[in-house]
Amino acid sequence: MPRLCNFLPALVFFAGGLHAQQPPNREFGLEAKSPTFWKLVDRSAKLEKITGGFQFTEGPAWDDKGFLYVSDEPPNKLYRIFPDGRKELVLEIGDPDGNTFDRNH
Repeated sequence: MPRLCNFLPALVFFAGGLHAQQPPNREFGLEAKSPTFWKLVDRSAKLEKITGGFQFTEGPAWDDKGFLYVSDEPPNKLYRIFPDGRKELVLEIGDPDGNTFDRNH
């Protein structure tokens, strides 16, 4: 029967590996590639994280009611993001490559 002390090095290594894979804290900022950008966005604007937990998002689209829609590419899901950060699954669809609204919204 194996003893616990035989598993401890493996357990410590595994736990250490989980810790090492945490993403670093990064700060983001706005950078203009063209001066025209600043005609659309206030220079004092700050980026703010609303929610997280996605794998790879594409095609953010805002509607006139204040909701943000994003596609989470790998799990093939489209989410509605509420202003308070809550997210709601809208639909699951194969390969959701971004979002847009037609002229009827």
